[in-house]
Amino acid sequence: MTSPLPAESWKNAFFQASNSVIVCLDPHGMLLELNAYGERLLGVTCAEVCGTDYVERFVPPVFQEGVRADIRRVVEGKHSEDYENDVVGPEGVHTLLWNATRMVGPAGEVLGLMAVGRDITERRRTERRLQLSESRLRWISGAMPGVVFVGTLEPGQPALLYVSEAVQELLGERPEDVVADTNRLRQRVHPEDRERILALPRLLRENQTACVDLRIRGKDGDLRQVRMKAVVQPDAEGTPLWVGLVTDVTSELAMERRIQLAGRLSSLGTLAAGMAHELNNPLSYVLANISYAVETLGQWPQTGELPELVSALTDAMEGATRVQRIVADLKTFSRVDDPGESEVDLGAVVEVALRVTRHALRRHTQLEEGALKVPPTLLWGNHARLAQAFVNLLLHMGTRLPSERREQQHLHLHVWRSRDEVVVDIEDNGPPIAPNHIEHLFDPWFEARPDVSGLALTLAHATLQKMGGRVEVESDVGLTRLRVRLPVYVRPEG
Repeated sequence: MTSPLPAESWKNAFFQASNSVIVCLDPHGMLLELNAYGERLLGVTCAEVCGTDYVERFVPPVFQEGVRADIRRVVEGKHSEDYENDVVGPEGVHTLLWNATRMVGPAGEVLGLMAVGRDITERRRTERRLQLSESRLRWISGAMPGVVFVGTLEPGQPALLYVSEAVQELLGERPEDVVADTNRLRQRVHPEDRERILALPRLLRENQTACVDLRIRGKDGDLRQVRMKAVVQPDAEGTPLWVGLVTDVTSELAMERRIQLAGRLSSLGTLAAGMAHELNNPLSYVLANISYAVETLGQWPQTGELPELVSALTDAMEGATRVQRIVADLKTFSRVDDPGESEVDLGAVVEVALRVTRHALRRHTQLEEGALKVPPTLLWGNHARLAQAFVNLLLHMGTRLPSERREQQHLHLHVWRSRDEVVVDIEDNGPPIAPNHIEHLFDPWFEARPDVSGLALTLAHATLQKMGGRVEVESDVGLTRLRVRLPVYVRPEG
């Protein structure tokens, strides 16, 4: 059985055996004692440095003023929070976390202070590496074309560990809020697509990768199409994490649909051109023969049933003439891609556009065209492209009106001109266009309504701009107006 150590021996054993730096300083900061751990860390012996200024000898200049202030507070008996500073030893700089207390003698005299410094160099290095790693993750995720998610597949662990700042642009949510409450993310997903989100962990466990298309409600309230690609990647400790990138593919998918539509329209244009050509020849025979019959019968005595026969043939000729105009319209729109430019009669263009759209417009609105007067106006451009531009504008204005309110809705077309400019106003009394939609109305791929493609308006706008014109949009309760301004073409003299 060992006998207990005397108090002084016990204190000395603790002082020397401690795995922290222990220093005793006089009230002026002169070193009185240094334990064995401190000698090893600082590369000196207590005998070598005893009586020297501890701060000047071991503390880097950048920390000296703060350390001296802490020494004074402790010596004066004031409270001093734990603080850290660097010290210089033979193996480099060490970061120590200090706790100091005042030493008082038997008569209450201040002897100095004793400070215990724990070496936290490695911990700080680890923290700095972690901060650098997190900074790099933020830099990388910030440069990615979408929202970066990092989560874990471990049961009982948080579903999400990290979400990049881009989530604010897509959803209007703060990253930390999404990490803390994943329901905020699930509530944004279309109800029909939520099963795909719930199946994501299973897909990742089975295949180590997954690709999921989802519909989500964006920060502006519009439904967006997004695509999530995720892979499983173990961390440094082997814990399986998944990393996912969510990109907004709304415009990309819309472009694919419109490219497909453009292909179908191109085929339809080819078909229309062929049909117009095939119909035009026999139609010419019909019109010529009916005209001959009417002219011949008109010279005979108008007795018996002959007047009724002439009237019937006249009606047939009028019908065939209308068919001929329809065929001419088909030929016009089959030449939309023709880049040729020439004189264009605005009246003829407006007539064609109204004739093509009249049936579709009347399902939605009362088309007011009885008082339409187009002043004689020549423009310079492509007849077919300009006609298509007005068709697109008319259809946008007319079909945006709900068909169930057709009797209360009116669409007006006004044309007026000055010396150098002609103005075409297309007006309706339907609901106003949202201000945030007006500024993007002619942007490629912009969809103001799910059932209407913004490409038609973009092409119309491009055609009018190429002719030196422009489109102005005004929209308020009871009146929405598209105003088209085009320069008048004047034939050169001589």
